[in-house]
Amino acid sequence: MIIKANSEHIDDILEIENSSYLRPWTKQSFMNEIDNEISSNWVYISSSKLIGYLFGWKIENEFHINNIATHRNFRRLGVAKKMIDNIVTNLLPKKIFLEVSNFNNSAVMLYENLGFKKNGIRKRYYSDNSDAIMYKMDIK
Repeated sequence: MIIKANSEHIDDILEIENSSYLRPWTKQSFMNEIDNEISSNWVYISSSKLIGYLFGWKIENEFHINNIATHRNFRRLGVAKKMIDNIVTNLLPKKIFLEVSNFNNSAVMLYENLGFKKNGIRKRYYSDNSDAIMYKMDIK
């Protein structure tokens, strides 16, 4: 089940975030996004356990994914795809944008398999000096 994220989900989100990223978002970053009127933030619940989240911005007919992660025990089971499909179905964007580290091979493969196309590079974008690959998906 995919539902809107709220402050009651923060501890579970932080657990996934901290185990997924070397430079994780802070609790305050997530709270700021929950309170941000252009944010559209979702969590994936399975058997009463939060196993994934997607935070992003809906701006006119576009959606910008700012943060997405799945609990390590539930990766490669289609959770991220279902969360992105939820955005397409419920928010009806014409385009979806995201950025991912060129070091994150599993995410690069996922996004390309979902139909995202490379849209540019931001050199040394991340704190580890990795490049950000910019992706765009056109929704038909």
